Amino acid sequence: KIVVDSANATGGLVAPQLYRELGCEVIELFSEPDGNFPNHHPNPSDEKTLDAIKKSVIENKADFGIAFDGDSDRIGVVSSEGKTISGDKLLLIYALDLIKELKSRHEIPTIVSEVKCSQVLYDTINKEGGNAVMYKTGHGYIKSKMKEIAKKCEKIKKYYLHRDKAIEKYKNDYLKQAVINRIPEGDRRLKIYLPRDFEVICGGQLCQTL
Repeated sequence: KIVVDSANATGGLVAPQLYRELGCEVIELFSEPDGNFPNHHPNPSDEKTLDAIKKSVIENKADFGIAFDGDSDRIGVVSSEGKTISGDKLLLIYALDLIKELKSRHEIPTIVSEVKCSQVLYDTINKEGGNAVMYKTGHGYIKSKMKEIAKKCEKIKKYYLHRDKAIEKYKNDYLKQAVINRIPEGDRRLKIYLPRDFEVICGGQLCQTL
């Protein structure tokens, strides 16, 4: 069971129906497009815009909630406890899942992230067997770094760089399925890995940008 807050923006045209087709029970918030944004601004990076979805997740005992921005290329995720899952945590959930998958093949995934992310993110990825790379903030910078590492990988055959074509092409199908499959269990797993002060270390980075 999930809550979807489309913020009267583009997400409401696709997200609720797609989640239902993926087998979810969906509780909709503000799905009707309205450029005046009568309920709240479509910016899940702003914690205040998540008040409604946090309340709905708790009241409906949902597994988690997803809030979209205006053009649906960013999300804010809320846990079953009504707490925001920061961008650092989302990336770490995906990274730990990837590390687990590739370890069985004796391969090392390289995960590139921006300098604003918590040091805990990088330390945990390295500790669990991945190769964490810190780089400049910005989508273009991250993509260029991935391409640079990919070329080196072809020469030295040392690291395995995971580049999901769906993510690079901004396809929400991947995003939705990744969240459904990984977030509930992943959020519980993070409590084993992360210190209590992780939210402070994160510095308010709330959204995963694809």
